[in-house]
Amino acid sequence: MKASQLVARGEATSTVQTISVASETWLNCTASTVDCSSLISEDGRWRSPCSARRPRRVQLGRRDLGSSYVGRSPLLWERVLLGSVSAYVLARGSEIAIVDTGRNGSAPMIESALTTMGASWDNVNNVILTHLHGDHVGSLPQVLDLATSAVAYAGRADVDGINAAREIEALDDGDEVFGMQVIATPGHTPGHIAVLDPTAGFLVAGDALNESAGMVLGPNPDFSIDIAQANTSVQRLADRGYETVVFGHGNPIESGASDAVLALAQTLS
Repeated sequence: MKASQLVARGEATSTVQTISVASETWLNCTASTVDCSSLISEDGRWRSPCSARRPRRVQLGRRDLGSSYVGRSPLLWERVLLGSVSAYVLARGSEIAIVDTGRNGSAPMIESALTTMGASWDNVNNVILTHLHGDHVGSLPQVLDLATSAVAYAGRADVDGINAAREIEALDDGDEVFGMQVIATPGHTPGHIAVLDPTAGFLVAGDALNESAGMVLGPNPDFSIDIAQANTSVQRLADRGYETVVFGHGNPIESGASDAVLALAQTLS
């Protein structure tokens, strides 16, 4: 592992975190523990799939920064582990967003996650694509065939490189979708984006960051079109506050995530 990729360790546990609207205090309790570290080889590759037992929940409070979803329903998320890559299903009440779709043929696994959350394709209103690589958008045509009411979104500079049967809406830095703030994180691809719920403290990093054995890693230089720009994007993510970060590749970090990303960014400066 390169020294520039080294960061503080985080926790790979499933945690329920609630912000009390009345007192604005945090209540943290462990819902289930999922240890996938034994499934990762020394080079950080997956040996076999592992996923959480139940959706995680983060209750939104009144400190949401301009979100139209403030005070509505808890944010729940479910990881969909698709071999070496992950997609995510996010829920607010009866509304669902899918973040990334995995490789071609991943739709049945995404459907299983929807079922776990008590939802169906009819509930899917948004499909958010972090970037144009095939392991993240390969099942987009099938997902949109099944989620007939969904709108697909991607970073503006990546939209033309994604194959879809209907138009993909372009996102820019600072936009909002599904109550999530869009953060432009170019470098891995020209239009790579991450999405953040600042109240829930929940970041979907895509491939702007990676994880292995509890360590937050920088973008992979072998698959990044501009590694210097990608490292600058890490700095942008380090400027935000969040407890949880989930990745395209690697286990979620559910405690002290932004501190770990800040430590990484300091090695890249």
